Amino acid sequence: MINLVKLPKPKILIDNEKTWTIEYRKAIRTGKKPLPTKYNQKEIKDILIAETCGKCAYCESKVTAVYPGDIEHILPKNKRPDLYVEWSNLTFSCHRCNSAEGKGSYYNLSNPLINPYIDNVDNHLLWVGPIVLQKTPKGLLTGNKLGLNRLGLVQSREEKLEEIAEWLKVWNLEGPAKTIAEDHLDKQYHNSKEYSAAVKKYLKQNKFPVR
Repeated sequence: MINLVKLPKPKILIDNEKTWTIEYRKAIRTGKKPLPTKYNQKEIKDILIAETCGKCAYCESKVTAVYPGDIEHILPKNKRPDLYVEWSNLTFSCHRCNSAEGKGSYYNLSNPLINPYIDNVDNHLLWVGPIVLQKTPKGLLTGNKLGLNRLGLVQSREEKLEEIAEWLKVWNLEGPAKTIAEDHLDKQYHNSKEYSAAVKKYLKQNKFPVR
């Protein structure tokens, strides 16, 4: 998980958020099924994908290469129908994080999960290789609710770090290959890259000059 910044609200949401929120709240009151999913618009989703660099806002897995991805409500819409299409409450995630057991219905304002748009993620999470540890109770709660150390995710991070380790071997050599490796490694902790938080920490631990 990395810190994220909200991009400007899409026009379709500016024009329709009040109406869509009223419709959704009415659907809840009347028990109408299926409930409307008006927020699932291409214009909205494209901006959410752009602000998360096509990665899950929580686990940093690249989503769009294998799956369309989900528009995720940071605070659950069933608990906060007033935030049904609130721009600050929408993000982009993989299906596993979006449907993680306990996350979808979790709502506790006095004990919330990490919000990557508001919280400084590094204050709550600590990387040890492919494993994410928790510095704070909020970090522990978030890691448990989202399953940030689920087996498949840890394996994917481990594979990424193994690749980085091979490039570090080249970087530690003298000659033209060192410059090539440094240029490559400089790009691997950019926010657009998969598992950039773990990669950045790993590079720092191995004395690579992270800028």
